[in-house]
Amino acid sequence: FALAEVRPPTLLRELWQDVADRARAGEISPRHLGMLAHAYARMDVPHRPLLRAASTHVADMDDIAVGNLAWAHGMWGDASDMEREADAWAARIGPVRSPQCLSLVAWAIVRTKAFMPGCLDAIESCMRRDSLSAYETRHIARCLWALAASHRKPNVAIFRAAAEELLLRPADEQRDNLGIVVWSFATAGLVSPALFTIAKRRLLCARPEDVAQLLWAHAIAGCDIHSASITPEILENMDAHEVAMVAWAVAVLGVARFPELARAACARCVRERLTGEQANSLAQLLLS
Repeated sequence: FALAEVRPPTLLRELWQDVADRARAGEISPRHLGMLAHAYARMDVPHRPLLRAASTHVADMDDIAVGNLAWAHGMWGDASDMEREADAWAARIGPVRSPQCLSLVAWAIVRTKAFMPGCLDAIESCMRRDSLSAYETRHIARCLWALAASHRKPNVAIFRAAAEELLLRPADEQRDNLGIVVWSFATAGLVSPALFTIAKRRLLCARPEDVAQLLWAHAIAGCDIHSASITPEILENMDAHEVAMVAWAVAVLGVARFPELARAACARCVRERLTGEQANSLAQLLLS
């Protein structure tokens, strides 16, 4: 774990087989398995055998180790690495008392697309059990993200409680998380008028990815958004996926309201190597 902070990944690669053998043989404690998985992920050295071996011991890990392992899964695991131990993950999440740990599991679920029903049930259970005032805004955002991205029937009470809690938070704390929050509401088919209004005020000068999520969420939810503060310059630091989100949102909200932004989004999309989803966003913009 310490080597991940100060050494290049060469030594971790040299230790690869020894770590894998010891993990499979049960010679490494569950807590240390979580630390090792985190270290390899932090150094961007994929070690899928370690991930799989560590996941078989998730039931015996404390919250810190579970969070470390979940983060490693999110960095370079895939759905199968978590899903093969789906029951164990679900059983372990239930007693989690750390919002940080819970949110890392939620983040890993979205990153790997391992939308395990038992785990999502456990996340909902924790959010109903706990006072959301104990959660940082990023913790709430990640949990809502997982619940919405799974496309399961939304628990309206949880989303409502999250909105009520977030509306009490200072602007600085909300700014870098509201993009994914409003995206989650819109994806779940829900709207919190007060939350969407405050998001518009605080996100138009926020990070590019948050602005893209804001526009997309308002388009999905059919909510109005003022165009005066949204200029083509917002596209400058966006990646292809974010530009595609903006292009699709502009097509839905109305090209006539964002003519300069529409032209800039088209130009960027043409220059980028588009995926199927991104090309579809461009096609919708060109046809609107």
